[in-house]
Amino acid sequence: MVGKHRYVVGLGAVSCLGNDWSTTWAGLIEGRANVSVARQHFPALDLSTLVAAVPGIGRNIEDGDLGAAARLGRMAILNASVNSEYPFDLYGGSNHSESDILIEVLSATRAGRHEEVAASSWDALRRDPTPDLMSHPRRPRTWVQSACASGENALVLAAADLDDASRGRRSAVVAADALSVIGIIGFVRAGAASGKGCSPFHRDRDGLLIGEGAACLMLDNEASPDGSRVSLLSCAMTCDAGHPTHPDESGIHIERCIRAAISKSGLRTDEVGAAVLHGTGTVANDAAEAIVVERIWPGRSIPCTSVKGRLGHTMGAAGLFNCLVAVEALRWGLLPSTLDDENAPTLDLDVVCGKPRAIDRSKAVLATCSGFGGNNVAALFGFRR
Repeated sequence: MVGKHRYVVGLGAVSCLGNDWSTTWAGLIEGRANVSVARQHFPALDLSTLVAAVPGIGRNIEDGDLGAAARLGRMAILNASVNSEYPFDLYGGSNHSESDILIEVLSATRAGRHEEVAASSWDALRRDPTPDLMSHPRRPRTWVQSACASGENALVLAAADLDDASRGRRSAVVAADALSVIGIIGFVRAGAASGKGCSPFHRDRDGLLIGEGAACLMLDNEASPDGSRVSLLSCAMTCDAGHPTHPDESGIHIERCIRAAISKSGLRTDEVGAAVLHGTGTVANDAAEAIVVERIWPGRSIPCTSVKGRLGHTMGAAGLFNCLVAVEALRWGLLPSTLDDENAPTLDLDVVCGKPRAIDRSKAVLATCSGFGGNNVAALFGFRR
C-alpha cells in the first residue's frame, strides 16, 4: 500500500537502554547494551538465561495500577507526545501482554482461592492490553496480537486507514511487551535463547536475547507538505503458514513481502539504501534473512543492521522498534552497528559492525520483522520527493 501523505510526527520508546526514545537512540549509536539474568527479575525462576530488562520498571500489581506491559506502553505513548490537540486513532500490538497476571489469576481461581486475587489484578486484565492514556478520550480502535510481528502489523493497519479519506488525519501506533515467566520459559524450551549473548548475523550465533520494551510512532497525513519530514512510503505483509515457530528456510515469503513493499513505494531496489532487519541471532532466522538480502541486493550492496543484540528481542514491539531505528537513521544519516567487533565473521551480507555507518539519506530505509506462525512485515521509510 502507498499513500500520498504519511509523515512521521512523533517517536516514543522505553527500552533497556533508557526511558525515552532519544536516550535509547543514543545508546544504540554508542553501541551500548544492558544485559542481566532472568533470576534477578524473577527470583522464583531459577534460570541464568540472559535478558534485556528495563531498569526500574515495576512488576508488581499495585492497587489501581497497571501491569508491566501496559506501563511500558503508556510510557512510550507519553514519550511520543501523542496527547496533543489533534484527535487521533490509536493502533497497538503485543505478543503475550500481561500473561503473568493471567497466570496469577488462573492459579488462584482454579484452586478455589478467589479471595486471594487482588482487585488490581482483575483491573489490570480488564485494561490489558490497552495502555492507559490518562485523561485522553481516545482508546485503541485496533489491537493486533500476531506474535513478534504485532507492532509492525498494527502499523500496516494504521497506514491503510490513513489512506482512507473517511478516516482521521492522525494515527498513533504503539507496541509493548514486558518480560514474563511464560515468555522466558517459552523461548528457553524452544531452544532459541542465547547462552553467551545475542550476536545477530554472526557465523557463531547461538540464539536471541529476551527483551522487553515499548515503541510508539505517530503518523500524520497532512503535516509537513514541504517533504521535510520522514514519511512511511509503503508497507506490506505476508504469511508463510508453514510452521508454528520455524521460519521458511528458503525465505521466499520474506522476500515476497520486501519486494511488495518496494514495488508499492514506486522505488527500485537500488533506491533502498539500508535495512534494519529482524535479525534475532538465531541460526534459522538470520540464515533465511541473509539469503533474501543477497537475492534482492546481490554482492553485499546494502548495509544491514539488527538492534536485538542491544535492545533484546522485544517481542511484539520488535518490528516497531525497527521502524523507529529506520526513521532516526534517515534523520541522522547513521545506521547503528549490529556487533561490537568490526572484524566479526558474519554471514554473507553487509552487516554494520564496530561503529555506526553513514548512509545516503536520499534513499529509503527498510524495516522488517517476522513472527511465529510465519508472519512477515516490511516497511519503507524515506523523504517524500
